Amino acid sequence: MRGNYTSILNKDKVGNLFVYLASRIDNLFLTKLLKLTYIIDELSVKETNSPVTWLNYKVWKNGPVAPKIHHNFTYENATEFTEFIDLEIVPQANNGLKIKAKKEFDDSEFTDYEIELINRVVSKYGSLNSSQLIQLLHEENTLWHKIVEQRGLAKIFESNEDANTSPYEIDLKELIKEPYMREMFDEMNENMRFKQCLEA
Repeated sequence: MRGNYTSILNKDKVGNLFVYLASRIDNLFLTKLLKLTYIIDELSVKETNSPVTWLNYKVWKNGPVAPKIHHNFTYENATEFTEFIDLEIVPQANNGLKIKAKKEFDDSEFTDYEIELINRVVSKYGSLNSSQLIQLLHEENTLWHKIVEQRGLAKIFESNEDANTSPYEIDLKELIKEPYMREMFDEMNENMRFKQCLEA
């Protein structure tokens, strides 16, 4: 199972994004980090037809989650990101995982647009708590909500306390209107995955 999770696409860029967020947001815990990362990617696709991180997201009970990131932080002590961040278990926050920047942010892999976008997200959503971000991403007509409706997941999530995940992936391409740009998205996605295979 470990092999399914530890190969993280764009690891340096993702790690530096975490550094950026952790250095600008006080008390940044894992759930909030995951939600802000998703919001950054979703907004980027809406505005440019391309995400910032190219992470894969699935429909979980508490909104969109990048499973590889969640798994690595929760079960592997963020081993993939030890050069970027430190984790602190906070007992008074239900043993939540608090993220702290370990190094200075390196902007070499980010465009000016991406930095501006991340700043916008931090400015608009950085003060919200995890519950507020989850509620935001659960709103009607969000990609998460559409899949929950299509797959009848609401009843499962509500009736079973242990049912926190699902196998259904969120396709950010659904946010793209133009057929040509959707094809370009698929092509870029395939190239990124191929690159990852070569580097594995």
